[in-house]
Amino acid sequence: MNYLEVHLKEKVQYKKLIKGSLYLIIAFLFLTPSFKIVEFIPKIRLEEVFTFLIVLFLIMRVILKKYVLLAFNSTILLLISFCFFIGFSVLNGTFQGYQTSIFDFNQFVMVFKYAVIYTVALTFYYLNSEDKNEMKKVLRFIFFMSTLLFFIVLQQYFNLFGLNEKYIRLVAPTQYDTLVNNYAHPRPVGMLGNPNELGFLFVMVALLVLFILLNHEFKVTLLLVFMMQISGVFLTLSRTSLVALVIGTTVVIVPAMLSRKNSLKKHARFLVFFFVLISAIFYAVTYTDFIDKIWWRFTEIFNLSHSTSWNARLTNWSENMDIFLQHFVIGVGPLSRAIFQHAADNEWLLLLRSYGIIGTLVVCFIFTYLAINSKISNRALLLSIVMAGGVYMVSSVFFQSLVLMPVFLILAAISNSVTKVVVVTR
Repeated sequence: MNYLEVHLKEKVQYKKLIKGSLYLIIAFLFLTPSFKIVEFIPKIRLEEVFTFLIVLFLIMRVILKKYVLLAFNSTILLLISFCFFIGFSVLNGTFQGYQTSIFDFNQFVMVFKYAVIYTVALTFYYLNSEDKNEMKKVLRFIFFMSTLLFFIVLQQYFNLFGLNEKYIRLVAPTQYDTLVNNYAHPRPVGMLGNPNELGFLFVMVALLVLFILLNHEFKVTLLLVFMMQISGVFLTLSRTSLVALVIGTTVVIVPAMLSRKNSLKKHARFLVFFFVLISAIFYAVTYTDFIDKIWWRFTEIFNLSHSTSWNARLTNWSENMDIFLQHFVIGVGPLSRAIFQHAADNEWLLLLRSYGIIGTLVVCFIFTYLAINSKISNRALLLSIVMAGGVYMVSSVFFQSLVLMPVFLILAAISNSVTKVVVVTR
């Protein structure tokens, strides 16, 4: 083969490599748990090992002068810049006498993972920018993974075949007792290990499906996927996820209804969607024990002053708030090995305590940039996830979730523009 034929073959192989890598990352995020290898080392996930192998493989290709193409934009720089705040905050916490640890720098691994996954996704979309079918395949794969996850949730909720006793300790040791022995109000964890994070993962996929239903294609299969995601949110009993879903849904629906482009078609789609949703709610309320088994927990949203868990959170926040007020500029680091009386239970407060106002503003800017630096046609989707995520962070983690944030970065990369392309070839 001559040089051109070799070069073309390498480009095709590389394109397949990036595609396969993205699909594997998505599968790992949705369907694999965290693993504890050594007791004193934090749990690791398969996509973290895989992202490390991707970087090594790309370095080897560069050394061997084989074809490599990577797409970049300012999001990568923003993520890397956050590392400086991690370093400064940990040093400040050390000088101030707090119980810092070498494992606080595990946050660097988190940012590295985010940057690699976002780069892989952005590169894939850049290489396939002319092939919309490839984009659709990725979205369909996400829907497929989320559907499989929903069936896992059903298995956990009803403890089908008694499987929960076999593997839940591996996925979520703290949730084991609530998923065995016919516990009255089980809270499935999927493969994430946390019912709240699982709930918001379903929220993100539900918003993606709803956006496609109203703005692109209206299919029965997509309606079924949407209903599965909504059901998944309810089965997790995550109240914050439900509130986030309502807010995100509003952000998706309002622009679609106000748009003059294909307004008649969008209104017709919304009416069909609304009819299906109301019918499903009517069936659940009338013919199932939805009220007694699930809805009881969500009613506390309307009466927070009498909610024991909400009042407990307000009390628990004071400890972390005091630390933030004393070190409000750059914070004192994650303090991952420090002993607290109560968990933060609020990612906004956790960010403020860890990285101060400046670091928290950087996180806000990363979210804002990802939403704004996108195609106008898709901006409502990303804004809906960002706004829903902002509410969700009041009680759980989004930015520091090793599953939720990568999934959001993959979705954001679909619409984000590429500002720099680096190519290595023979």
